[in-house]
Amino acid sequence: MPAHLVPYFVIPESTLPRYNLTHEEGFVASRINGTWDLKSIVMLSPLREIEVLRIVDKLLKMGLIALR
Repeated sequence: MPAHLVPYFVIPESTLPRYNLTHEEGFVASRINGTWDLKSIVMLSPLREIEVLRIVDKLLKMGLIALR
């Protein structure tokens, strides 16, 4: 996944609790603001890069976010 891509929500963020995300998934989701790119989110996270990217991939597959 290219580090310059910016994730953004395609659903209302207020609906996130109904998806039963793990604490780690919720943490990464909370960093998605439509402005920060993947590199920035990885740098801000205490999780390893691969874990952040796996979570982003899962959120993409769930249809919660998209990348631009």
